[in-house]
Amino acid sequence: MLRQISVFLSAALVAGVMAAPPASAQTRSDVRTFATLPQRVAPDPANPANLFPVGHPEGLTADANGNVYAATFETTVPNFIDVFNPMGTLIASVPVPEGRAPLGMVTDEQFLYVNDVLNGDVLRYTLPVSEASQPTAFDVCGGFLAAFGIGAPQSAFCALNAIDLGPDGRLYITDNGAGPSFVFSENFRNGRLFVLDPRSGAASVWFDQDTRGELDVAHASFPEFGVNGIAFSNDGSEVFMANMSTDVIYRMPVRNCATGCQPTALRVFVRGNGINGPDNIAFDQNGILWVASGQNDRVVAINPSGHIVARIGSFEGMTRGGAPQGLLQPSGIVVVGDRVYIGNEASRGLRPTPDLLPEQIWQQLRLFTIAEISTWTAIFQPRTPTSTLRALRSRRR
Repeated sequence: MLRQISVFLSAALVAGVMAAPPASAQTRSDVRTFATLPQRVAPDPANPANLFPVGHPEGLTADANGNVYAATFETTVPNFIDVFNPMGTLIASVPVPEGRAPLGMVTDEQFLYVNDVLNGDVLRYTLPVSEASQPTAFDVCGGFLAAFGIGAPQSAFCALNAIDLGPDGRLYITDNGAGPSFVFSENFRNGRLFVLDPRSGAASVWFDQDTRGELDVAHASFPEFGVNGIAFSNDGSEVFMANMSTDVIYRMPVRNCATGCQPTALRVFVRGNGINGPDNIAFDQNGILWVASGQNDRVVAINPSGHIVARIGSFEGMTRGGAPQGLLQPSGIVVVGDRVYIGNEASRGLRPTPDLLPEQIWQQLRLFTIAEISTWTAIFQPRTPTSTLRALRSRRR
């Protein structure tokens, strides 16, 4: 799992981070571009003579070797899983089978698991992947297309988004539903969690006892998606999830994971406080939860007590080639060692009108990027004793 590939940090450094009071959290811009996805274009349906950029990165994960995987998310053109080595060099572009739209991804020691939101499947690729890789598909539910009666009845609708590997070896997947702007009906707002056992292929609804509708798509919200990001705590005792439409991060203790984790009651972990449109979430080795806050172009770091310890990033303009610098609608997020990687989905359709950014900025978009934050050295180092930093560097040699 992703947290298993994070480096060890000393107890003294962790204590320094945890002690930071919420008032000390600052908006920072310690962000650089890690990689740029291959340029891809498609004809504009409204004017086929014009080409527009495609390949918005949504799902993001990494493997035990530090390679970073970014899945493009399009519904009408082919998708790819682009793989970058730890230096940010592209090493593979894996074509996703036609008719599939990948979202959340996660790896274990052998496989890459990818959600297909259109068909309600989880695709499994054997590692390492290559351009010739073909996945095995596990059926979970009817998929997003079921809302339109395609492939499955409307009662089988689901919108599989984020995915994480639980302490019981099963895959836990968010179904974030959809508001009427996307499915033209009020009937699909329900948010819930699925579970898939990759050993047997058995899938089922894991949690749908949310009587207060806390995981649902909120009315009059934007964007109109409910429970989205998901991440298990490092010790596997709790699962955390984000409701994109309400700006709330939840936590839920789990039990009996030796035989198959069982849900308990939802609890609010953080509400708002600089989080706007939370997409994916990920823990680092020290229990800091990193949240991609897609509607205000930042990443928020939360300590185990639920205190915001950092608000990082902003949109820093376009390059001459049309690539966003800094953060532009961050979506996928993954922690590798002392680095946080963030996919800049940069999808105008998932932002309100009017937007924070002028329309002429959006019109400059040509390329898509993965951003990188150096977590401990760039953010928390000012609070870290020099002796502790020396000890950390000597451990890494």
